[in-house]
Amino acid sequence: WEAEKRLAKNFHADLQYLGATVISPEDSPLQTFYFEKVDSHMVGKLLAKKNIIVRTSYFCCHYYLTEADPKPPLIRASLGLQTTQEDTQAVIDTLKEIKKIG
Repeated sequence: WEAEKRLAKNFHADLQYLGATVISPEDSPLQTFYFEKVDSHMVGKLLAKKNIIVRTSYFCCHYYLTEADPKPPLIRASLGLQTTQEDTQAVIDTLKEIKKIG
């Protein structure tokens, strides 16, 4: 699990560097985040065009995230044992491109 935690921490830091609001703990294999000025659903669609699959929306917390602690739709990236540094770098590179047009 140490390699997965290290990968998650690096990914978390990269997301924050890009200006994402990350609501997951830094060493979590599920990184949930959003960008204030970029629609999360658009981000998900553009990532999918690069064969990067993430989830977007409010997941199982719809009421909480829309009423109790309002947030825009979220993006969730799942890191697993098979995920590599190259995989997370591809996500970060694509997010950089998206933010330019966002």
